[in-house]
Amino acid sequence: MQVTYHNLTDDALLVFVKDDNIEAFTTIYNRYWERLLTFVIRAIKEQSDAEDIVQEIFISLWNRRKVIAIKTSFSTYIFNCARYMSIRYIEKNINRGHYLEYLADFMLSMQDGAAPENVLNLKETGHQLESAIAQLPGRMQHVFRLSREYNLSYQEIANQLDISEETVRKQIHRALKLLRVQLRHISITILVIIAQISIQNFF
Repeated sequence: MQVTYHNLTDDALLVFVKDDNIEAFTTIYNRYWERLLTFVIRAIKEQSDAEDIVQEIFISLWNRRKVIAIKTSFSTYIFNCARYMSIRYIEKNINRGHYLEYLADFMLSMQDGAAPENVLNLKETGHQLESAIAQLPGRMQHVFRLSREYNLSYQEIANQLDISEETVRKQIHRALKLLRVQLRHISITILVIIAQISIQNFF
């Protein structure tokens, strides 16, 4: 009896895929390609790179077909893969000055169907972060913003302000400590983002 693959559920198709069935895999590919591509484009705002990401997701799915263990629905699993790879792309390709804004925009774009209060809380967290930066002492805030907003290295900041690179390093370190204290009540995700500002100066 001939199998009509497009009528099968995702779980049923995956059983065939594990047995190296290309037609079943193609059915899953066609079922999710456009939806995943739209999702990733909205996240990273780059058409060609989004296509590469979605292609990589499906290549990985095929290569791991024998061992893959999905504990959620397949739809949830594959969109989580897309979300994870989109965040990796943002981390790799967006400079420090725009990283927080870009990632916050991505997080908000993933909030479809979320409770309005959760979206408002995310926006409020961004406001709290900016408020905390604005409360840093004058020179320290200036140094921090040159690093965060203008993507300048420690050496470039030192040259611009006519101070030593070590002074810049200490100012950034102290700024991060103050921000962590002031923002201790909010999401660890934001604190990790802040920490990356200083980490990236070493590479």
